[in-house]
Amino acid sequence: MQGVMTETAYLFQCRNDAGLFAVSTHENADNIPPGTAWYAGWRLCRAFALGDPAAAVVNPGRIATRVSSVGYYIWRDGLCPEPGR
Repeated sequence: MQGVMTETAYLFQCRNDAGLFAVSTHENADNIPPGTAWYAGWRLCRAFALGDPAAAVVNPGRIATRVSSVGYYIWRDGLCPEPGR
């Protein structure tokens, strides 16, 4: 049986807002729009397999869908997206 290829994603936390997080497929977060971290930048927390429910902080399906379409996903801690939104 062949292994399933998974894409590596990176979890970031805003440097000056501990409640703001992002996931990107770019290890240096260069594809996340400027200003979303209030110009302080993003701190890399860890790498994980995109879509892995055990590794995600919020809804892994929502993260995978958004990252696949635009390359990143941003959310505020505790504000998990509702299904279908």
